[in-house]
Amino acid sequence: MTRPSPRTSGRSLYGCALRSLPERHLGGQSLVIFALLLVALAGMAGLALDGGNILMIRRQGQNAADQASLAGAFIMSRFNLGEQPIHQLCSMANAALTTKARQQAGEYGYQNDTHDDWVTVSCPPTQGTYTSQPAYVEVSVRAQIPTALIHLVYDGSAEYTVRAVARGLPLRNIAQGYAIFGADPDDCDTIWFHGNADTFVVDGNIFSNSTANNPPSCSSGRLSGTGNVTLSAGRNFELAGNYRESGSGMLNGGVLENQDQQALPAVPTPDCSGMPDYGIYKLNAGHTDSIPPGRYRSITSMAGANLTFQPGLYCIYGATGLQANGGTLAGDGVTFYLTNGPVEIRGNPLVTLDAPTAGDWSGMLFYLAASNPSNLSLTGTADTVYTGTIFAPNAPISLSGDTGTVGFHTQVIGRTVEVGGNATLSVQYDRDDNFLLRPVVELVE
Repeated sequence: MTRPSPRTSGRSLYGCALRSLPERHLGGQSLVIFALLLVALAGMAGLALDGGNILMIRRQGQNAADQASLAGAFIMSRFNLGEQPIHQLCSMANAALTTKARQQAGEYGYQNDTHDDWVTVSCPPTQGTYTSQPAYVEVSVRAQIPTALIHLVYDGSAEYTVRAVARGLPLRNIAQGYAIFGADPDDCDTIWFHGNADTFVVDGNIFSNSTANNPPSCSSGRLSGTGNVTLSAGRNFELAGNYRESGSGMLNGGVLENQDQQALPAVPTPDCSGMPDYGIYKLNAGHTDSIPPGRYRSITSMAGANLTFQPGLYCIYGATGLQANGGTLAGDGVTFYLTNGPVEIRGNPLVTLDAPTAGDWSGMLFYLAASNPSNLSLTGTADTVYTGTIFAPNAPISLSGDTGTVGFHTQVIGRTVEVGGNATLSVQYDRDDNFLLRPVVELVE
């Protein structure tokens, strides 16, 4: 016996009649389901298509921001600061770097039309790791995103913002713009003038990095001698702490207290390997000699001796360092690099020492390694001239003289700097007489 189909008329096994379903009802439900699926598929297709497009356009925007920030940094790297400090770089180069950065963004199709896209150039940056730091340029790109299908299911605006930061540093001195720089972060009297004659600081500022601010006993910088300290017009004694006077001498120049502290940049070190080693050298009193560059355990010139240094690099590694007492010291195109031991030139010798004017160490006269905390003491008699950078980042520096005028055509950078004696001292800063760090252009964020 054949069992009746559920979709045909007849009795069920339970004796109830089955009613067939109308075909048109099933068809209507299918259309609704199909329509819902079509909307979902359209949304998914739109998301896939527009999502890929958004990623591609955002990547293009990031490339534009990267290259625009580098273009701005390149302008900074070619800028001539002269004797101005590095924190003036943004204000001096801002117009040129902004124009260049926006031109570069335009090469990627971002015209800063303020309707479809916006290109913002900030020097220094306004956000992120390098906020307010000089020598950094930030470029932000914001743009509308054209969509294909996603706007059918999302009626909000589609846009993105990307940013990049690049650093641009020009040729510059180690402490650009400063004739005298004391690096200690918290010591009392990091810069101390106590001479009995006048000191002239020409074409450069003075900076004390110390935050000491507890007058009258402890200050960042102090003038306590009877001699005056005179800065060139428009130059300042800048301090991270406070300034005080405790003698009859006067400061002729501006004073800027409670300034931001400044970190010294990394400075390369000389390579002394392979140089001939001459061991211990000593020139006795009354004798005259000329010595070649190379490695020395120590160099000592006794009273009344006349020592000439031949051009080149002198690497001194012993605890005695470089010692001279009176007599004369001469050298043209010389650099002294001490990994150990002091520099002590005393007894009012006649000194004419000039740094090289070409080569890797052009402009560097004395360099005490960061690991060398020994004293660097320089003095001289009338007509003494030191030319070139005096760099001892973790050592105390003392400048003095006894008679006449002692000339320092230098940039003096020490952990602390003390200026005294009875001679008139002239510290004259000229960027091109001193060691220059190479330009830097790099993407940092």
